[in-house]
Amino acid sequence: MPPPRAIASSMRANARGGARIPRNGKRRRRA
Repeated sequence: MPPPRAIASSMRANARGGARIPRNGKRRRRA
């Protein structure tokens, strides 16, 4: 389970209209 910072980053990117690097960014950062 990634830290809450990764989730916050995903939510911010989604709200900014960045639904292109939400799961990719999280999965890439964990690998």
